[in-house]
Amino acid sequence: MLTISSPLDPGIGDFHLIKSDHINICKPRDVDSALYTLSRDFMRKCIQKHEDRRKKLNRKRKQSDREESEY
Repeated sequence: MLTISSPLDPGIGDFHLIKSDHINICKPRDVDSALYTLSRDFMRKCIQKHEDRRKKLNRKRKQSDREESEY
């Protein structure tokens, strides 16, 4: 997600070129910094994706349970 050099781009997710050192990337200066908001938004997106997947699986399980109980 965050890196200091484009050759390090893994080719997945969003890529942002940040000119900074390791410490400043790992510990953004405040909650309004681009590093902080990018990290926060990335984590929220991952959590939402996980929650959506979990809900979908639960719906499938409930449907399967209903179908089994009909027999």
